[in-house]
Amino acid sequence: MYCGEKLSAVGLDHRIVTCFVKISYRVNKKAASDPLSKVNWKVLAHNHDLRYEYAVEVNNRYDALLHENSKEHDYPLLMDAVTTTALRKLPKKIKKKQNNPNIKSHREAGRSFNSLL
Repeated sequence: MYCGEKLSAVGLDHRIVTCFVKISYRVNKKAASDPLSKVNWKVLAHNHDLRYEYAVEVNNRYDALLHENSKEHDYPLLMDAVTTTALRKLPKKIKKKQNNPNIKSHREAGRSFNSLL
């Protein structure tokens, strides 16, 4: 900037500025999800035999953990019994495939357009 007598200190500097940029496309790893969220709990509502077996297994596992660890609190032992029994006895959720009809129609439209060329 020209102020009459001098150029200001921040003013006109016509130097070429170059830089090298490195871009990383990596994604940070997600934290491990809760294993109990992958268990299909709805099975217990419909299958009475499995519900009874699951309840017996949880009670047996909880009693065994109480006898092994008499100094610990009850809640962590109960959660351990529920988690291990659920992962062992109950089925996992089935992942649903996403069918997007728009993608299919766009692909077909692209093929018909390419056949005209």
